[in-house]
Amino acid sequence: MRDLRTLVSRPGVADHRAPRPRPADVSYGGGMPLLLIDLDDTLIDRTGALLNWATGLTEALGRPPVDVRWIQAIDSYGTADRAEVAWLINTRFDLRGPVAQAVEEILREGFAADAAVFPGVKDALDTARTAGWKIVVVTNGPTEQQRLKMRHTGLNDHVDATVVSEAVGLAKPDPEIFALAADEVRSPLAGAWMVGDSPGGDIRGARNAGIKSVWLHRGRSWPIADLRPTVTADSPAEAIRIVLDR
Repeated sequence: MRDLRTLVSRPGVADHRAPRPRPADVSYGGGMPLLLIDLDDTLIDRTGALLNWATGLTEALGRPPVDVRWIQAIDSYGTADRAEVAWLINTRFDLRGPVAQAVEEILREGFAADAAVFPGVKDALDTARTAGWKIVVVTNGPTEQQRLKMRHTGLNDHVDATVVSEAVGLAKPDPEIFALAADEVRSPLAGAWMVGDSPGGDIRGARNAGIKSVWLHRGRSWPIADLRPTVTADSPAEAIRIVLDR
């Protein structure tokens, strides 16, 4: 059986279950500038993949559009338990046998095969790395699911490492996951940037870690009164350009 706590990262990255120095206690001198970046709905369009799948499912079943919105609601931006979401869908639509199993499988994989990388992302990542930045994807979610997304999208070839919450036993906005990400590529956390779409996870996490942040607003108004991102952007490619220009 596959070990779901194995770190999702580029080949050769160590398993963080083994005892190691606390990242905050390790000094790497000047190091390379560090860009930390979220995965779902930051680098890849998970929301779009869910919408496409839910629309296709409900149309095939002859269900009204309200059921698409219901699926989006119970999915809760991918934070709800996958098995529970599958059970709810299969129960509501009375799905059985191979069809029910297919629903369980695609939810378990997190739409990895269908989630597209946002335009300009790979070029922007490559530009940042050419300019000397180390890039680490920091993502909350199941290890196997996030591993599939990185592999199917080809993003592994455009970043230096990936840290997944389930694999390391930490999740955003805990500042330790950001420190661990910096340690992974032997770069100082001081001076790093975090790019993400989640106010509570990415931006609050960046503040907790004492680093700057770019919030992907995508037309949304900022929702938290006692917290502000350093800057905002409408796309991940724009966010990366902002960081490089700072």
